[in-house]
Amino acid sequence: MGVRVSVEFAPAELSEEQLVVHGDGQEVEPPRCRRCNGKLRPAVVWFKEDLPRAPWKAAIEMVNTCQVLVSVGTSGIVTPAADIPEIALAAGATVIHVNLVDVSLDSANELMLIGSASEVLPALLKAAFPPA
Repeated sequence: MGVRVSVEFAPAELSEEQLVVHGDGQEVEPPRCRRCNGKLRPAVVWFKEDLPRAPWKAAIEMVNTCQVLVSVGTSGIVTPAADIPEIALAAGATVIHVNLVDVSLDSANELMLIGSASEVLPALLKAAFPPA
């Protein structure tokens, strides 16, 4: 049984000027939303920031109960997300890594597929779900 987490955000209201991307590498102040004046930022977690609790808890619940985990394009270094394949292996799952380099943990329940995700994933899906 999976756990689904849903987070909804209202789209930011940006002026035409705020949509301009400066290509010269200059440091600029993040744009502000015209509706709330809050600073806009990408939907990422920066280094030394905590992951949002509810999505992280839901992810770990799913990892602990999955049969197969596909890990795509990660260095396997930045924690806590880097711990996900190890948690899945400890729970008895098979872990399939898709990466340009070998990031496997040397477990018998791992499959390391070396190549670009854009090439490996379609081939993996085709092999797992052949056309009828």
